[in-house]
Amino acid sequence: MKKIFWAAGSAFCALVFFPLLLQAVDTKDTKLLTQPAISRNHIAFVYANDLWVADPDGKNVLHLTTDLGIEGYPAFSPDGSLIAFSAQYDGNIDVYVVSSSGGVPRRLTWHPGPDLVQDFTPDGQAVLFTSPRASYTGAYLQLYTVPVQGGVRTRSKSRTRIGPSFRRTVKKSPIIRFPTPSPNGKTTAGAGTRSSGSSI
Repeated sequence: MKKIFWAAGSAFCALVFFPLLLQAVDTKDTKLLTQPAISRNHIAFVYANDLWVADPDGKNVLHLTTDLGIEGYPAFSPDGSLIAFSAQYDGNIDVYVVSSSGGVPRRLTWHPGPDLVQDFTPDGQAVLFTSPRASYTGAYLQLYTVPVQGGVRTRSKSRTRIGPSFRRTVKKSPIIRFPTPSPNGKTTAGAGTRSSGSSI
């Protein structure tokens, strides 16, 4: 008798609440797309901790990564053929690249600290990323590059202009956030911090 009552109650709940659930989820207007990156022919974004790519009009959506790890910080190469991103696959966050048409991601960094993708170099030969790896406390990010084909990462040697007014130019890689290289790759603009901690 309990089984019949349980089955009837379950069926009733399914009939009443399932249509409400379908109305609550709007599958045509997803609003949790984050971290967009734009190229001439595609838009990359993060949804449900995975990397996706679509045409600018939102059609031809391709699920690029399906690993259990978390992916983020997508950036297109200048020609749009590659997407660099940061992913947490083996316990730490490293830099990866994948073809914008799909494929297996290729790992570029192996440092235990977080490596956060920012952009590509203007020639498309290296990925720019920030990392606290040289910071004693791990609290400050500095700019690095790693070749797209793999190899040794290097601390950025470009002159860096810091702050919205670009009043100060430094020759060493400073503590920097939101770096953007100039088209010729000789300077990098971004928001920085003085060693005292105040923003400039």
